[in-house]
Amino acid sequence: MSAFDIPLSEPCVVSDVYTSACAAIDDLGDGMARLIFYSVQRCPYTGKTERVLQAKIVLSKPALSDLAMLAAAGPRPLLPTELPVLAN
Repeated sequence: MSAFDIPLSEPCVVSDVYTSACAAIDDLGDGMARLIFYSVQRCPYTGKTERVLQAKIVLSKPALSDLAMLAAAGPRPLLPTELPVLAN
């Protein structure tokens, strides 16, 4: 088991959030950083393309380093036990 294959539990559902990109990484001090994510959308009223804020995530700088290592390794397929269960 690698350092990134740690068992996780999800006692309540955590929603997925689609983003197009990370707009910024802010240094909050005290070893913390904030990642700001947005998605590209078309305004239904004007038709103009907009970059809409979707999520702000605050994490420690060591966790930011782990995130960079995970991103460099690339995505991995879900294990059969991790596949979502579809309700009928």
